[in-house]
Amino acid sequence: MSLNATFARAPVRFVPRTIAAGGILLALLLPAAVLVLLAVELRGATYIAFDRQILEFVERHGETLRLSFVTDSLATTLGLLGLLAAAGFFVVLVVRRNFDQALFFSMSMVGAVTLSRLLKDVFHRVPLSGSHDGYSFPSGNAMGSLALVVALLVVLWPSRWRWPVLVLGIPAVLFYGLALVYIGWHYPTDVLAGWCAGLSWVVLTFLVLPPRRSSSRLSSEAARGRSLG
Repeated sequence: MSLNATFARAPVRFVPRTIAAGGILLALLLPAAVLVLLAVELRGATYIAFDRQILEFVERHGETLRLSFVTDSLATTLGLLGLLAAAGFFVVLVVRRNFDQALFFSMSMVGAVTLSRLLKDVFHRVPLSGSHDGYSFPSGNAMGSLALVVALLVVLWPSRWRWPVLVLGIPAVLFYGLALVYIGWHYPTDVLAGWCAGLSWVVLTFLVLPPRRSSSRLSSEAARGRSLG
């Protein structure tokens, strides 16, 4: 499939195709560039100034922000809810026979998890907690949460369901990222790198496997158009 055809399916309405194409490429390349810059800055270092500033802010203002309810159990629960939401949405797509969308969504999620593990093995960053059970850069939790919300937005953008995803999903991703830092699972740069990698991966998946709008929706819109005509 040509890039022109892919950009024509971009989840942006009433926007010239060239602007949509530029926005999609920016969403692919800019986060990837930030990820690379973070990796270069962290080479041979435990943390950078950005990490120290955010950690000091959270330590000073954690009580003011009333984050005492943020615990390991809450973070684990939020992660499980995200997994359940992803699995449930995938099942809905398959049941409704939206196979292109199901393929795009599944590759976005499975690919994000796989890429996170590969990058962790490349960078070998010890977690903020000092645990040696695994590596922390980039954060797979942050990467998966952002990949979930962005993939949902891509699939649901033509419908009114995009608004609940935007209103609820983006704050949830930000809160989850803050929680991962507050409970000591990740450095701030782990979370930022996870967000960047997740966004770039979903955009790349969109370019390779652009989801088509469901045939049932297209046929209903065509019928509505004929009735109006």
